[in-house]
Amino acid sequence: NNNNTTNSVDFNLSDAHRFYVMCSHGSKKMTGPYSLSVMPLPYGDSRLIYEIMTVAQVRHTWVASPRVVNQISYGFSRFSVPIQNTTIDGQYPIKAGLKGLPPGEADSAFPTISFSGPNAPSQWRGSNSPAFNEAANTFTLQDNVQWTRGKHSLTFGAQIQIGRAHV
Repeated sequence: NNNNTTNSVDFNLSDAHRFYVMCSHGSKKMTGPYSLSVMPLPYGDSRLIYEIMTVAQVRHTWVASPRVVNQISYGFSRFSVPIQNTTIDGQYPIKAGLKGLPPGEADSAFPTISFSGPNAPSQWRGSNSPAFNEAANTFTLQDNVQWTRGKHSLTFGAQIQIGRAHV
């Protein structure tokens, strides 16, 4: 399932000043679980993935003279991936008779079970199955100046980018 929306607006304040604003938001949801093993649910290592993307930018263009144009912009992007547990609705510990567990994965999801020994089968619901949220945010500030003389054009600028990841 994909859901995407993009909006942008140009503002021409004068012949020398122009603003541009853009915002885009979209999401992509997997139609079924992403399986990391050959074992069937609830024993297999799997998860549901939902990706959410957001991008926004504000840009100002200034024509300082017929030969010089300055463009400064600020942008933001976020890529968020909330991972969902495929067995969260099974209430496996409750059905097994366990009581007093905190709500959430502890009292509802199929537990991770490991076996040991030389002939042990693979683990059930491995370590990639628990639900968690991860997101990456990027902030970008950029300024470019274009100088034109005759048939020649030079563009120079600077960019500062800050990235932050949240898990």
